[in-house]
Amino acid sequence: MTATTPPIRLFWWRPMTGTRRQKVLDLRYLWTRRSDGRLLPPWALRNFGDELAPSILRMELGETTAVRHADAPAAEVFTLGSVLQRAALEAGEGTAVIGSGLPQLDSSDLLDRVRRGVRRLDLLAVRGPETRKLLGLPQTTTLGDPALLLEGRLVSGDRKSGGVVVAHYSAKRDARTTSKLESHAQRLNACVVYTSDPLDGVLAAIGRAEWVLTSSLHGLVVADVMKTPAIPLARDANSSSDFRFDDYGGSVGRDVRATLLQRVTRADVLDASSWPKPDAIRVRDVADQLRSVTASWFAESGSS
Repeated sequence: MTATTPPIRLFWWRPMTGTRRQKVLDLRYLWTRRSDGRLLPPWALRNFGDELAPSILRMELGETTAVRHADAPAAEVFTLGSVLQRAALEAGEGTAVIGSGLPQLDSSDLLDRVRRGVRRLDLLAVRGPETRKLLGLPQTTTLGDPALLLEGRLVSGDRKSGGVVVAHYSAKRDARTTSKLESHAQRLNACVVYTSDPLDGVLAAIGRAEWVLTSSLHGLVVADVMKTPAIPLARDANSSSDFRFDDYGGSVGRDVRATLLQRVTRADVLDASSWPKPDAIRVRDVADQLRSVTASWFAESGSS
């Protein structure tokens, strides 16, 4: 990309973007706390997994590639995260989708609207087979979470020190939840990082870890590409299944049954080397396919 080429308009999730209704909901519900206990307002909140998106795109197209955040109606490209619904409902004709996924959609009316909306998009790849199935896409549809493009580029550190619990930023909303979480982590000789922590810090913590327990999908994907043993954490005691994890796991042949943090024992983490892993060949194949469709689309569109 030359200096005179406009920046690529990339959508990734950030609070206080989108419709007026969405901004009101964000303002009401997305307050969190910093490590010193001070309130963090929604417009300052960042989510580790989503913030990987511009870095991954620059990695594929060249580090000098200019990328800027764009709200859904103005975006050229959607990649990482459960943002395909936003693309289907808000993005313009021909917008590229490279590995985005759906959240769990329980409303048939909403699903119908999303299915109609994706027809105007350029669906280069979706995150996994669960998203493909919900949308009724062909079996030939390319699958893969874009964070798999980090395969071979993120390497675990040599000095390992205990485990890491990657917790969703919502765990910092109240002191009682945070205290329980950190107490369980301490019991397992683990540190806690939150998805709202700075991106480089989260990556470094996963890189130093002997094992990872994560309620963040991209905590799992990053651990997998670093070849660090990892297990998903369940949202509640009633289910070991999570649509996001199932979608990703189906693309790389990975067991993604989740567990509760309080049920993990010291014996479990001492046996971390035996935890489920993705199929290494499938990880490489998925990454190669994502690289291919990404390079082809940008070459044809003239955006890079």
